[in-house]
Amino acid sequence: MLHNKPLQSTATILSPVATLPQFGNSVDSGWFANLMRRFAPADIALWQSTISLLAGFALARTLLFKTTRLPESAYFSSSILAEMVTRWPTALVLAVVISFVYFGWSRLRWSDFAPDQALRLFIGAVAGTLAWTFSVYDFNLYYGQLHLTERVLLVALFAGGMWRPVLLAPFLMLVYVITHQFDQPLSCTWTDKRVLFDILSLFVGWMAVRQWKPKNWPTVTASDLFFLAICLQAANYFIPGFGKLIAGWAVVERLDNLFIASYLNGWFGFLSQAEALSWARLIADWNPMMVWGSLLLELAGLVCLLNRRWCIVFFLACIGLHGMICLTTGILFWKWMILDLSLAAVLAFANQNFIGELFSARRFWLSVAVIALSHYVFSPPWLAWYDTELNEQYHLEAVTDSGEVFQVPRTFMVPYEVYFAQNKFHFLTQDKYVNGRYGTTSNWDVCRKLDGQPTRETAEAVREELGTAEYSDQKISGFDRFIERYFANLNARTTQHAVVPAFLQPPQHIYSVVPEPRYESQGKVALIRVIHERSLYQRDRIETLKREVVREIRIPSISEL
Repeated sequence: MLHNKPLQSTATILSPVATLPQFGNSVDSGWFANLMRRFAPADIALWQSTISLLAGFALARTLLFKTTRLPESAYFSSSILAEMVTRWPTALVLAVVISFVYFGWSRLRWSDFAPDQALRLFIGAVAGTLAWTFSVYDFNLYYGQLHLTERVLLVALFAGGMWRPVLLAPFLMLVYVITHQFDQPLSCTWTDKRVLFDILSLFVGWMAVRQWKPKNWPTVTASDLFFLAICLQAANYFIPGFGKLIAGWAVVERLDNLFIASYLNGWFGFLSQAEALSWARLIADWNPMMVWGSLLLELAGLVCLLNRRWCIVFFLACIGLHGMICLTTGILFWKWMILDLSLAAVLAFANQNFIGELFSARRFWLSVAVIALSHYVFSPPWLAWYDTELNEQYHLEAVTDSGEVFQVPRTFMVPYEVYFAQNKFHFLTQDKYVNGRYGTTSNWDVCRKLDGQPTRETAEAVREELGTAEYSDQKISGFDRFIERYFANLNARTTQHAVVPAFLQPPQHIYSVVPEPRYESQGKVALIRVIHERSLYQRDRIETLKREVVREIRIPSISEL
């Protein structure tokens, strides 16, 4: 019967074309068959495997990301698990995940996936990074809960997942639920961690496809999984590079603008202004090489599957790129670096049969298509903007009950430190703004009009002409509620209650310092002030255009909450 016949490759199907007679005196149909043999992206089996795996990925990511977002009130409970069971969306997804574990317990084993331990070690590095990050985060002073049971269960599921891979499905669900607590009432950034969730979603989708694929479809192999994992991470570089390319970023970008913006936000905050300007001049001297080098590297992600050596070099170079980014901004994409290193290690030590399956002309052309269309496939972050000379910063000041005033470090606001380091507070004032965090803008006109050495008058004119206000009563209410509860619980406990010692905690995503005196729990906080500062980098100096208190929040007692 037809469905029992072996699948034929595209080249086999097209082979009769080479024997077709000539049409006229000048057209030889053989050239068409040769062209199709050379440039066809994959045979039918490869297309089936790729499409089914992408469908499994999309289903796993959508199901586990969207349905695991509990309401804010759920995280005030001492048991997140109890809240999951008593709410029907998460209870339904939990039942689906448990069913998946039940049916796949004996059918899905590490030994059946690959002959060596490469896949287990790779997935272990990804899942272990998430387990580490979300089991040792600091006591959540907003909710006033430690959620110790969920932390212990997360580690147990990770350990169990290294024994039975199906346990990584409930592990992924639980880590999603834990992470969603940081979405409320403030907005959590996913840029630094999304790729790790996506890799695990890809793995869970891969297991689901292996378990429930149609009988006449080919088995999705470890090479199919690694192929899409490489495409996914490469897309996280290519799409930002493509965004910069079409925006003309390399023509106008000045990385010294970014360095000064980072300095104003606390990176190398111990430097004097003169020292910071000296470093900025050095960066400006090397600007063309760094700008064009980073752009070309990001765009190279499109062809990273050209061959094994090039792919390894690409991911190692991306680690170097993150090192440069950290050096100039204090922003450390350490989770991306772990993934880059893990991919490079697998490629470096994998056996030849695996490499032969992974790097072929068919897979290369398919990878180009997947990465080029990754905006619709993986939804990688855009990460393309212009860095300007105009900066908006927000600082927190703590006034204790004894009247002392301290600067609150952004890194003090754990586990919400990334949100405060990114300065997402334009909603607190009715001023117009032309740039977002770290002096960035996506508006070409703003970039061009501020380019060079803008004066105070120029900056204010651009802001009034092209700026927009982001004032929001709803966001202000959420912000006030967060500050009140956070510091009220801190006052009651007098410490942030780190789960593990500082030297065992994962690296920070954004590093910064604030001037002395810094608040380090020296007394109970009676009042929090939010100070807005607008600065203009003019190459030879940094001019303060505005400095004012935009919010004062009295800290109530626990009983008042």
